[in-house]
Amino acid sequence: MISTFVIATLLTVSLVNYHAYGQRADLNMAAQKLASDIRQAQSYSLSLKEFNGVSPEGGWGIFVQERNNFYRIFADGIDTYNKEYDDPGESNINFTINFPKQIKVSEVKGDGGNVPGGPNAELHITFEPPDPVVSMCSKNCSQLYNDYVEIFLANDQNDTVSVIINKFGLVDVVN
Repeated sequence: MISTFVIATLLTVSLVNYHAYGQRADLNMAAQKLASDIRQAQSYSLSLKEFNGVSPEGGWGIFVQERNNFYRIFADGIDTYNKEYDDPGESNINFTINFPKQIKVSEVKGDGGNVPGGPNAELHITFEPPDPVVSMCSKNCSQLYNDYVEIFLANDQNDTVSVIINKFGLVDVVN
């Protein structure tokens, strides 16, 4: 009887931890996918990848916004060349990538400080060909970031992972 109780207790604890581990693994995978897509946008700029038959003058970029459970890879310079993602009515959306349902962008920072815009702050990262030159800015490029930006992802358990992009375009995931 006692051994059955011990086994049942251990099984219960392991099942609870397994669920938490699964959510943490999803968070880490989402961060790795975001980092990979940032590198993909950079690669698109280096290779002068075309969008709708045109190589975008401003290159390719990533758009993230706090509280959203998605991000966008966009071509900059199809309608306007301004180093940022434009309204959904513009024709520069290439991909919208959704995070798993329990994961969202919890915070964005630039050069160590919060990105302006309150709880819905926007971050635009573009790679301008042919080098590609990295531009990192807030909404309407009102604030430029010269050293690095950091994108924090969080799950329902308040676990966080950050993705850091520096001025040279190097991308790192930090747990």
